Amino acid sequence: DRVAGHGISFGGAVAMELANEDARVCSAVGLDGVLHGSVAVYGLDKPFLFIDSRWMVTPDEVDANANIRDIETANMWKDIADSKANLLSRCGGMRVIVEGIGHADFSDQIFMSPLRRLSHAGVVPPKQVARIINAYCVAFFRQTLCNHEEEILAAGAQTFSEATLSIGPQ
Repeated sequence: DRVAGHGISFGGAVAMELANEDARVCSAVGLDGVLHGSVAVYGLDKPFLFIDSRWMVTPDEVDANANIRDIETANMWKDIADSKANLLSRCGGMRVIVEGIGHADFSDQIFMSPLRRLSHAGVVPPKQVARIINAYCVAFFRQTLCNHEEEILAAGAQTFSEATLSIGPQ
């Protein structure tokens, strides 16, 4: 009775679908991921959290992002950003955007690669990245699985200077 889904990138979509399809799953976390399937279309009626790097943000910011030069790629990122914004506005949920990290920062690759600048990791030191992601994930699971209110997830909380929490309509 205390089960949650958790996934990185496409695994985030799998975690959301798992929460949608399996009544035993109480909540889900998607790390820098996408949405597919029924959750993207119909939403999710369970608590969920997105933690995203800065490059996966809002539809307007995708249009303005100078790093995206290819129109097909820009449209893909716009679709991803639109689906997340839509889910948050329809179903509630939480989203943390972390400045200065990249997609690779959600894996252990940042602790191993001597070629950090080529790994798609951001500028935030790996140990700080781990502190941020761990703090939000643990707090979310404690709150959704153990009914323990977590200060880091309160509206207006600013625990880390790199991270901004937004809470969709509840």
